[in-house]
Amino acid sequence: STNKKLAEPHFRNPQALAVVDGAAARVIARPGLRSTTMDDIPVSLGMTKIVFYITSGSKDKLIESILEGVTNLFLHVDALQIEKYGDRLNRYLGISRHHEDSARILLLQMPYDEKYKKQFKKLSRQLNKRTKRGLKKDKNGQTQGVIDVKSINESIVSFVLNSISRWLKNRKRNQDEEFVQWMSASRAATENPTTVDINNGSQ
Repeated sequence: STNKKLAEPHFRNPQALAVVDGAAARVIARPGLRSTTMDDIPVSLGMTKIVFYITSGSKDKLIESILEGVTNLFLHVDALQIEKYGDRLNRYLGISRHHEDSARILLLQMPYDEKYKKQFKKLSRQLNKRTKRGLKKDKNGQTQGVIDVKSINESIVSFVLNSISRWLKNRKRNQDEEFVQWMSASRAATENPTTVDINNGSQ
């Protein structure tokens, strides 16, 4: 059982910590970070408070571990050489589905939480960098079709992360492909209004 696994002397191993993070994310995602107490989590795990606190440490450390874990998964996808934006978005969505509670905390709650939004800002900065590299350039090296590159970057990243979080909250898995096609076309239109390809999308 979970309780037995975490009560063993080597309960600080990565597998055990991942169990705690996942269970904590499930508890936190529903009522929200600020409405969840540390006492709520061990109850859901069937653990004693002593084992839980030794395993997870403080609330701040636990939250940081949850957010860092899911952020690193997104950043791993961002670092991959993926030609089509739709393929990249499918991977983002896969992470969000497989780690839905952690993703919902990161994407829905952290943008507005001054204390814990470090990982969300880290993800946004990296996506901004790649988005800027992906904007189409003309023969003189100037970005085509946009006036303010910084604002466009920030708008695209905000749009993507916001849309994923809302999709997780309101839509069904069997409609994910439609969502990816719509997002690819919308993003391509924002980057370069003269080139919109719903099947390929730009990176």
